[in-house]
Amino acid sequence: MPSSNRDRLVDVCEELVKATLLLRPYVDLLGDRFSEREEKREHGRLRTQAETEAAKKASEEEKRRVDEQAKRGSEVA
Repeated sequence: MPSSNRDRLVDVCEELVKATLLLRPYVDLLGDRFSEREEKREHGRLRTQAETEAAKKASEEEKRRVDEQAKRGSEVA
């Protein structure tokens, strides 16, 4: 005898299949993200997660370095 949880799972799977079939013709529209377009424009391609994280880390280190230099400059003055 099937459980109510199994029935719910089957219902959800059926709904996902229906949604997939209904939305498939619009995949180009739905999969087009502003952030991805901007990254492609800026870098010529989508960067990997590792590249994105490395760039973010480098930017944070540069900001920290500039802040430290500014702090040292204000202490001297």
